[in-house]
Amino acid sequence: MAAVLAFYRKSWRLTNQLPRAEAMYYRGHLRNHVANRREEEDEDRVRSMLERAEEDLKWLSNKYELRLPEWPCDRVTESAERHKFLCKKKKINPK
Repeated sequence: MAAVLAFYRKSWRLTNQLPRAEAMYYRGHLRNHVANRREEEDEDRVRSMLERAEEDLKWLSNKYELRLPEWPCDRVTESAERHKFLCKKKKINPK
């Protein structure tokens, strides 16, 4: 669930760069997508959905020529230990 929330935050930050109408559209789509799949418990399925969502996010950033937000972990599916390691390396407080 932590990876899903991290991806949600990353996506929300990306939509800040969009014009208001487009931002509201993509935020609503994102919110509905996360809410509809909240009950998913299969880790492999969640991982595959996150990988697909990551590709969609890259597509969106290319379509509107957006800069992906700064993120300690490029891949949200990395383990928590890897996240903490990268945060220490970049001297960021892990959340």
